[in-house]
Order: sequence, then structure tokens, then C-alpha cells
Amino acid sequence: HLLSSYSANILTARPIDESGALSPARRSRVIDYIEENLEADLKVAELAEVACLSRFHFARSFKAALGQSPSEYVASRRLMHGRTLLADPGLSLTEIAFRCRFSSQAAFGRAFRRQIGISPGEYRRRLS
Repeated sequence: HLLSSYSANILTARPIDESGALSPARRSRVIDYIEENLEADLKVAELAEVACLSRFHFARSFKAALGQSPSEYVASRRLMHGRTLLADPGLSLTEIAFRCRFSSQAAFGRAFRRQIGISPGEYRRRLS
């Protein structure tokens, strides 16, 4: 305060995001990292490191910015990746489930049906 009030140097204050959300640069960096690593294990600690924040602050800021927790967002993106993989008839449903980091084909099927409204097999048949 003293420097900005009485100094000849003009200090520019960075705008503070009152909501506590991730900055656009951090959000972009984290989302790009998630997209590049959808088929790998992603931990919140790893994503927080990409954002250069503590795990707690990152999780809170991520949810404020995107409306979902980091794990909810990653699960949603993996299901969308699964939809893309279903277009390849050479991949089995089990292989797609494992590539999308689900523990089994049944777990993938339940999550897929919950989000998309139909089973992965039905979705694949409709693509043909």
C-alpha cells in the first residue's frame, strides 16, 4: 500500500478472481494434460502439480471453474473418449473399457448407460 500510494513507480495489481476458480491459463494447462493422458492413471495430486497448486486448493479451484470435481471431469472425458473408440469395430468392448481406465467392461457399461442412456453395444450398433 505504501509503495503504491507514495512511490513514483506505478504498481499494477493483478485482478483477483473472487470465486476462487482456476485461472484460464491453469485451466487450459490442466485440461490439455487430461486430454493427453486419458488412457493413463490420473491422480488429483498429479493434476494439482500441473496446475502448480496444492491438492486441496486445486480441487476447490477446479470445481469452482468447471462445476465438477477433477475426478468427475476425468470420468466424463473418459466416457466421451469411449464413445470415440466405439466407432472402431476392431476394438472389443472390454479393450475399450480398459483403455478408458474402467475396472471392467461391466463398470464401463454401467457408467456409459448412466451418462449416455444406452449400453455401449447398442451405441456401437447405432453407429453402423
